[in-house]
Amino acid sequence: MANYERISNLFTELAHEFRRISTQSSTTPSTPFPAPRHVTPNISPANRYDSPEHEATHRNILAHAMNEGSVTTRTDRLEPLAHARLNIPIPGFPETVAQIESMKEARICAVLAALGCTVDGDMAQRRRRLRARIGCGRFN
Repeated sequence: MANYERISNLFTELAHEFRRISTQSSTTPSTPFPAPRHVTPNISPANRYDSPEHEATHRNILAHAMNEGSVTTRTDRLEPLAHARLNIPIPGFPETVAQIESMKEARICAVLAALGCTVDGDMAQRRRRLRARIGCGRFN
């Protein structure tokens, strides 16, 4: 995890260095150094790229691509996706495409919700949505 206080301090030091350089004379007297822009670090939890949501998104993109490329039968093992907000393993995530067919309604709804998907529709629609979301839509 990044140390945002340290990064903020580095930006402050960098801004100070730019101000110091701008007060020095240039190599040619007729061409002054341009004044530096004011640098204000804008690091907040809202724009962090190591948040659980961002990490889960990247992890799930990779898992989706791996499933799409390597799962060729209904019994091949799936690369599990992570909870969309928490970036943790999803309890009850199916190990194979075949397992999706035997999943109960509550379990499918829980997995879809953890992936940030809607749980609307009948069981056939939910199963299709789950297969598509994990990268196995060709088995629909």
